[in-house]
Amino acid sequence: MSCDLKIEELKPGEVKEFRELVSKVFNHYDRTYVIKALGHVKTFLAKCGKEIVGFIETYITKIDNEKAGIIYYIGVHPDHQGKGVGKTLVNYALNYFSNRSVKVVLASTRSWNLKARKFFRKLGYEEYTYEELIEKKGYEYLYKLVKALYAYEDDIFLIKRIELT
Repeated sequence: MSCDLKIEELKPGEVKEFRELVSKVFNHYDRTYVIKALGHVKTFLAKCGKEIVGFIETYITKIDNEKAGIIYYIGVHPDHQGKGVGKTLVNYALNYFSNRSVKVVLASTRSWNLKARKFFRKLGYEEYTYEELIEKKGYEYLYKLVKALYAYEDDIFLIKRIELT
């Protein structure tokens, strides 16, 4: 990466620039959910100088009395993809979660999103289809996961356990 990347929480004065980035990264459908989530999620920005080059939306919930960190959306400007921005954002989120006693981190996507699936697997996430989760954990657990992630259209679940320090 050719700049010194900084990760900061989204500030109210940055929402316009954030929305512009979101429109470069996502289609209309996903863009709507990224923007609707503001105020309900903790949004961290990756900045190269003053330019916002990526973001991650996160929140913490509980599933079966275990704290779960949720990666709701992550996006990186097309010109900055493949340069470590996404990895830096996910690692920042993992640290954020770990400092709050979260033991498991969850994300979800659709089966056709091969780029996201490869990205999360490369970072140590285990990938499950909804059928595999039903077989391994039961339908009730799958339902809790779908509800916690708001993943009603997703069919791939990415799970990573983290060690508390």
